[in-house]
Amino acid sequence: MTKVSVIIPNYNHCDYLKQRIDSVLNQSYQDFEVILLDDVSKDTSADILESYKDHPKVSHVLINDTNSGSPFGMWQKGFDLAKGEIIWIAESDDWAESNFLETLVPKFENEDVVVSHCISNNYYMKTNVTKLNSWWSTFNVNLWDSDFIENGKKMLDNYGKYKCPVINVSSALIRKRILKDIEIPINYKYCGDWWFWAQVLTHGDVAYTSNALNYIRVHDESASSSKNSKTILKVKENIMVIKNISNLLGQDVSYHSNYKWLVDFWVKQTVNSKDYFKKEYLFPKVPIDFIVVYYKQLIQTLSNKAFSRKVK
Repeated sequence: MTKVSVIIPNYNHCDYLKQRIDSVLNQSYQDFEVILLDDVSKDTSADILESYKDHPKVSHVLINDTNSGSPFGMWQKGFDLAKGEIIWIAESDDWAESNFLETLVPKFENEDVVVSHCISNNYYMKTNVTKLNSWWSTFNVNLWDSDFIENGKKMLDNYGKYKCPVINVSSALIRKRILKDIEIPINYKYCGDWWFWAQVLTHGDVAYTSNALNYIRVHDESASSSKNSKTILKVKENIMVIKNISNLLGQDVSYHSNYKWLVDFWVKQTVNSKDYFKKEYLFPKVPIDFIVVYYKQLIQTLSNKAFSRKVK
């Protein structure tokens, strides 16, 4: 059997930790170790993690002395401790079906496969409603309706350069041996996972499972903030990743309609700010064609809002 190292990095998720950890321990595929990490949580998370330290599947419980400052800050520590051939970063507020590993691990029997992942369900905390994640629907193709194994660079060029090619880190397994050549995105606050998966895809094939075996918990606090500073930082990070991926593929950066989701986000978060022409929004790191599309869409949105007010 192929051993899996399950890394559970946690920060302030005491309310969800037990469900997360138990959903791992109760997997039908049992050849794994669990590495529990905490990034100086301010709640009772550390106590919950410590309560699992004597479980035979738990190989490490590590509580940080200082906060890493990034959602991706604990990944490298987990990678360094991992003894398995396959890595599962199981985020502390998500959970999985009991057959998650049983379904995804066998894909690695194909030596060319470097990542095996599945579609996910979104679980909305406010309404207790579960819906299939629609992340890839913007591409208007039915590729993700059925299982496949595809060349990673091809997937990156066709889809992954336009948006993160893996919905959620908890939905994926990674072949450990390739991580030595991957830049861990500890300097990112929001979009590091996109850059991480883009690099992974250049190392081999992608295996995809169309069954929803992963659950993403959607919190009120996880909703995109409308604060201008956060919006600008998110857009900057997205553009940085787009540029990095273009360099990876040996391509120039230019706007494409598949980036519309990013412009939609930018407009949605700034349309009510009345600060559209502040110098922060004209920062030089964003390619001019992205800025042109943004202002065209912003003006159209403002016009529509003004018209709606008149009609009322």
